[in-house]
Amino acid sequence: MDAALFDADGDGDLDLYVVSGGNEFWEGAPLRDRLYLNDGHGNFRRADDALPVFFHNGSCIVPSRDFLFVGSRVVARQYGVVAAQLFARE
Repeated sequence: MDAALFDADGDGDLDLYVVSGGNEFWEGAPLRDRLYLNDGHGNFRRADDALPVFFHNGSCIVPSRDFLFVGSRVVARQYGVVAAQLFARE
Protein backbone atom coordinates (compact mmCIF):
# COMPACT_ATOMS: atom_id res chain seq x y z
CA MET A 1 0.00 0.00 0.00
CA ASP A 2 2.82 2.41 0.82
CA ALA A 3 6.55 2.52 1.44
CA ALA A 4 9.10 4.92 2.87
CA LEU A 5 12.86 5.24 2.88
CA PHE A 6 14.41 6.47 6.14
CA ASP A 7 17.33 5.61 8.39
CA ALA A 8 15.71 3.04 10.69
CA ASP A 9 18.89 1.73 12.33
CA GLY A 10 20.85 5.00 12.62
CA ASP A 11 23.77 3.94 10.42
CA GLY A 12 23.48 6.80 7.92
CA ASP A 13 21.92 4.95 4.98
CA LEU A 14 18.28 4.68 3.96
CA ASP A 15 16.30 1.60 4.95
CA LEU A 16 12.93 0.58 3.49
CA TYR A 17 9.62 0.15 5.36
CA VAL A 18 6.74 -1.41 3.39
CA VAL A 19 3.14 -1.10 4.60
CA SER A 20 0.89 -4.06 3.77
CA GLY A 21 -2.80 -3.72 3.07
CA GLY A 22 -5.70 -4.96 1.05
CA ASN A 23 -9.27 -5.97 1.73
CA GLU A 24 -8.87 -9.39 0.10
CA PHE A 25 -7.06 -10.77 3.17
CA TRP A 26 -8.31 -11.55 6.66
CA GLU A 27 -6.24 -9.97 9.41
CA GLY A 28 -3.13 -12.13 9.50
CA ALA A 29 0.26 -12.90 7.96
CA PRO A 30 -0.27 -11.38 4.48
CA LEU A 31 -0.94 -8.04 6.20
CA ARG A 32 2.29 -7.89 8.18
CA ASP A 33 4.45 -4.85 7.42
CA ARG A 34 8.08 -5.36 6.46
CA LEU A 35 11.33 -3.56 7.21
CA TYR A 36 14.35 -4.01 4.96
CA LEU A 37 17.72 -2.81 6.26
CA ASN A 38 20.30 -1.39 3.85
CA ASP A 39 23.83 -2.76 4.27
CA GLY A 40 25.35 0.52 3.04
CA HIS A 41 25.94 -0.82 -0.47
CA GLY A 42 22.32 -0.73 -1.68
CA ASN A 43 21.56 -4.32 -0.69
CA PHE A 44 18.41 -4.70 1.42
CA ARG A 45 17.87 -7.52 3.94
CA ARG A 46 14.51 -8.20 5.56
CA ALA A 47 14.66 -7.58 9.31
CA ASP A 48 12.09 -10.13 10.49
CA ASP A 49 12.36 -9.38 14.23
CA ALA A 50 12.65 -5.58 14.00
CA LEU A 51 8.90 -4.84 14.09
CA PRO A 52 6.32 -5.75 16.71
CA VAL A 53 4.06 -8.64 15.71
CA PHE A 54 0.84 -7.08 14.44
CA PHE A 55 -1.28 -7.65 11.40
CA HIS A 56 -3.40 -4.85 10.02
CA ASN A 57 -4.75 -3.41 6.83
CA GLY A 58 -2.28 -0.55 6.50
CA SER A 59 -2.65 2.43 4.23
CA CYS A 60 0.19 4.91 4.72
CA ILE A 61 3.51 5.62 6.39
CA VAL A 62 5.04 8.94 7.42
CA PRO A 63 8.57 8.91 8.85
CA SER A 64 9.61 11.78 11.07
CA ARG A 65 12.78 12.64 12.90
CA ASP A 66 11.54 11.22 16.21
CA PHE A 67 8.81 8.75 15.30
CA LEU A 68 7.20 6.69 12.56
CA PHE A 69 3.47 6.92 11.82
CA VAL A 70 1.77 3.94 10.16
CA GLY A 71 -1.88 4.55 9.34
CA SER A 72 -4.71 2.10 8.91
CA ARG A 73 -8.14 2.99 7.55
CA VAL A 74 -10.25 -0.15 7.79
CA VAL A 75 -10.43 -3.62 9.28
CA ALA A 76 -10.09 -6.22 6.52
CA ARG A 77 -13.41 -7.81 5.46
CA GLN A 78 -15.34 -5.83 8.08
CA TYR A 79 -16.71 -2.84 6.17
CA GLY A 80 -17.57 0.08 8.44
CA VAL A 81 -15.51 -1.07 11.43
CA VAL A 82 -12.98 1.58 12.46
CA ALA A 83 -9.35 0.45 12.77
CA ALA A 84 -8.03 0.80 16.34
CA GLN A 85 -4.69 2.31 17.26
CA LEU A 86 -2.31 -0.64 17.09
CA PHE A 87 0.85 0.72 18.67
CA ALA A 88 2.81 3.88 19.21
CA ARG A 89 6.56 4.07 19.56
CA GLU A 90 9.08 6.87 19.91
